[in-house]
Amino acid sequence: MIKIDNTYLGFTDNMKPMNKVMVENLLDKLIRADGEVLTEKQWVYSKLLSGYTVSVEENYRYWTRLGNLFKPKTLYKLNSEDNSYFEISKTLYNFALYVLDKGLTNQDILNQFFKQEDEYKNLKMEDERAREEAVKKARELENQKYEEFQEWLKQEIDSYGDENKVKIMTDIFNSNIGHITTKRVKEFLVYVDNIENNQCRQALKNILHIGNPTSKKVFHRVTGIKLPSSNKETYAILDSITSDNYKEIIYV
Repeated sequence: MIKIDNTYLGFTDNMKPMNKVMVENLLDKLIRADGEVLTEKQWVYSKLLSGYTVSVEENYRYWTRLGNLFKPKTLYKLNSEDNSYFEISKTLYNFALYVLDKGLTNQDILNQFFKQEDEYKNLKMEDERAREEAVKKARELENQKYEEFQEWLKQEIDSYGDENKVKIMTDIFNSNIGHITTKRVKEFLVYVDNIENNQCRQALKNILHIGNPTSKKVFHRVTGIKLPSSNKETYAILDSITSDNYKEIIYV
């Protein structure tokens, strides 16, 4: 018996993801037939190899043991050469019809399909490896940029010398929130002074949100630009300005 445990013979290849999973689960359902346990797809395929065909009977009706007549239904059949049949699901019927239409009970055609399927799987694995490698390299580059930025930021903080801005921010925080370290003050001011640097710009957007009015007040005082209250409008301004747009420091 030709085994098809690891393939769906291309039947589900073009299905949408959710439908594909549902159909494959049904095809992989285990049953006991002909003295062994096998999948639904294997059972149907084996019957097709034995010369079975499929057919549909519309408006099929039958009586129950209690004498009740069931409503009409569509009967999907797997037919033997002696005119007996197995009733199968619509999915199994479609699978059997697909196999017959593609000639996949023919050994030569089946071998050609397996060859093409193996080639496709190998290409897919190569593509997946390439994607993983690209993601890995992108992550490594991102980490490198982050480390380089952190090193640059440390140097800028250590050498920051605008004591007027440092005093303004320190006084504002002491008056509104409480103590803030000099390192944190200089870090924020480095972001402000280097807003053209995309990482500094993003850091400012992370800080100058609607829940941080104190830092917004500092930004206003050291740049002369008053930011709106909403995040959307604030981020739009931060994305559009450079340090050339800054005005005079506001002294109180």
